[in-house]
Amino acid sequence: MELKLRPTFTVDLQDPCTLVAERLKVGLETAQVRTKWARVPGASSESPCEGTFVWIAMPENQQRFWSPWLQVSILPHERGTQLFGRFSPRPAVWTAFALSYLFLACVAFFSCMFGLSQLILRQHAWGFWIALGATLIFTVMWWASQVGQRLADQQMHALRETFDRAVGSSK
Repeated sequence: MELKLRPTFTVDLQDPCTLVAERLKVGLETAQVRTKWARVPGASSESPCEGTFVWIAMPENQQRFWSPWLQVSILPHERGTQLFGRFSPRPAVWTAFALSYLFLACVAFFSCMFGLSQLILRQHAWGFWIALGATLIFTVMWWASQVGQRLADQQMHALRETFDRAVGSSK
């Protein structure tokens, strides 16, 4: 299994960022995807594209638990515009996995400390079993994330093709 976290790509275009942003906006409006445009708070108002990004997701009726989102940042570049794209799970899924990993790591750490204390006191060190259980759950979650990435692969390709058509570029 290939370890691949949040695949990314960049597209460099010769056109100015305002033209690229408008072309992307028009192209995505005609596509069958959900979009959300935003600007980073405090972004420079001198450059209309600086701090601008768009989230692209599958339509609501095609979304599953493993469905990916594509975040595209529009960056002015000395030779035109650079588009930086990153695939990720929905923010709720990403947050749930990250917090679960953090929780399991804390459980494993403290149960190992408890197990060591039990060994020092020459007691039965059952605390290590809790650490083993947390490690097993961690492993199952990692495996589930790999399965989810494989299930999301087709939708990732569909989102990338939609993006390429909207911006008028090829991979």
